[in-house]
Amino acid sequence: MRPVRKIIAIAILAMLIAATAPNITRTNQKEKPNQKMLGSVRKKHAEEIQENRWYAPREEKHQEQWARKKDMRKEEFLIEGRESLEERDAEPMETRTPSSWYMIISEPGYYELTEDIINCTKEYGIYINASDVVLDGKGHILDGVKNESSMYGIYVNHGANITIKNIIVQEWSSDGIYIGGPDNTIINCTIQSNTYGISLDYSNSNTIANNTIQNNSGDGIYLWRSSNNNIVGNTIRNNAWSGVYMHQYCYMNTIAYNTIKNNGGGICILISSNNNTIESNIIIQSNSSGICLSDSNNNIIVSNVLVGGGLYVHNSYNNNVESNIVNERPIVYMENQKNKRIDIKAGQIILVCCENITIENQNITNVCVAIELWRTSNTKIVNNTMQSNYWNGIRLLFSSNNTIEGNTIRNNGVGTHTVYAGIIIYYSNNNTVAYNTIQNNTCGILLYSSNDNTIESNTIQNNKYGIDICYSNNNTVVYNTIQSNGDGIYLHGSNNTIYLNNIINNTNQYSIFWGSGNRFHSPEPVTYKYMGKTYINYTGNYWSDYTGEDKNRDGIGDTPYGLDQYPLMEIIRIVDGEIIIGPIVTAETTIEIDLSALIYLAPVVGFVVVVIIVLFARRRKRIPESS
Repeated sequence: MRPVRKIIAIAILAMLIAATAPNITRTNQKEKPNQKMLGSVRKKHAEEIQENRWYAPREEKHQEQWARKKDMRKEEFLIEGRESLEERDAEPMETRTPSSWYMIISEPGYYELTEDIINCTKEYGIYINASDVVLDGKGHILDGVKNESSMYGIYVNHGANITIKNIIVQEWSSDGIYIGGPDNTIINCTIQSNTYGISLDYSNSNTIANNTIQNNSGDGIYLWRSSNNNIVGNTIRNNAWSGVYMHQYCYMNTIAYNTIKNNGGGICILISSNNNTIESNIIIQSNSSGICLSDSNNNIIVSNVLVGGGLYVHNSYNNNVESNIVNERPIVYMENQKNKRIDIKAGQIILVCCENITIENQNITNVCVAIELWRTSNTKIVNNTMQSNYWNGIRLLFSSNNTIEGNTIRNNGVGTHTVYAGIIIYYSNNNTVAYNTIQNNTCGILLYSSNDNTIESNTIQNNKYGIDICYSNNNTVVYNTIQSNGDGIYLHGSNNTIYLNNIINNTNQYSIFWGSGNRFHSPEPVTYKYMGKTYINYTGNYWSDYTGEDKNRDGIGDTPYGLDQYPLMEIIRIVDGEIIIGPIVTAETTIEIDLSALIYLAPVVGFVVVVIIVLFARRRKRIPESS
């Protein structure tokens, strides 16, 4: 854990530099036409399911800008894995020459604003192309018009030892403040209503302290391949994307003592961003993760207080996650643990590379994912309640031979896609999901690229999708009640077996997007009871809208229901291990059934009685009266 002393010392040093720098007047306004700057790469897209990165959705209006910035360094991006951080830092970056600016600083010194700059239409508000500079805004406003004519509020091009303080930067269509050099300080500024608040691009050893960064339509603070930076004591709120977003090869950064509130995501650490420290932040998050850790190792995440959101971990190892709180309960994070039981009441549970863990009697709400298993096996999740979580109640990733049983999982998933599921099983095999109540989620159960799983005896009701089997094969769905969902069963996979389920009043009872060899009946004949009699037959499913006949009265319809060749006439029940189709027949119900049968025979019986009466009357007429 890094001491707070170092952080405070850096902030004090920055203020001393600002106070003692020489006073140099502002340079004149200049313009240079027809030379557009090459921007930094912002590659943030990944396939939503395949990369399993479900953060706040990026707004459509930013997609064109994203694509343009990605293409500007496409060649450099393609060789990202071939060189060390030191080699990349040693390479000279391209010279950036803007087309226009309001103020240029090309010499060391102290600069200050003496008035507000409002509705600036220059590509750059203030362009700094020198080192050893202090820019004091004196509380003034640097305001753009947030279109392509005003791209950057303050742009630091390769400069070092620059302090930017006491300025309000707003309404710039790319970045409020862009830093492309090392050893700079941004302190006591307000950066608001831009696309990105502050961007560090290949920029190391900077300090961002005591700023308010708010209402930007992208990320509050964005780091691209930037290391050894300190982000301390800021208020970062109401930004559409993440509060702090570290993307690719960001090492040894410290994010501490910030208040990060109501952003699209809290703190995201992505793609080989290692050895960072996330400490003592307050993170309030309403619809996404508070801290997201993806493809990044050896990070320290300690003593953070989260309200909502929680922690999400994807393909990340050897991280030290301790003493974090979500919703006034501890975040239980276990890595490389075996043969343990979680007894404390947790706010969230995350298992990484664990085996034989028991999770029981938990009640987890209002986080991104209540219980997450990553490369974890032989674990039991039993008798828990997971409700009102943003993404999933339970998420299994690359985890096999686990049991999910007897849980109540409801009202999970804030989006419309099936990835917002009560239970998601992702690249995970041989798991059992049984005897759960799964209600009012976006999707009840999603299997994605997962094989040989069993979904058995669950009640799956009132979800947009009941069960979604996606790119998944050889799974068994049996003895479930799938009722009042949008799609009862949605298939885009092969060789799955679906039988002896009650499929009732779904908008679409089942849909097949693609796949072959899916079977809607038992793999072999089964023994069952119907109307008090025992039969052995292949059995399909009960479909509430099936209208076929059962002339031989064996409980199986005479005509198929779609792909189900053996549709059942009545609801299935399992009683003491026996399969019963229709009502349970006892001695009393036998009498009721016999009497009900007489009702169907009443017309025939009536006709026979009438005939007997007529014949008897005719016979009496033929008999002569006695004398």
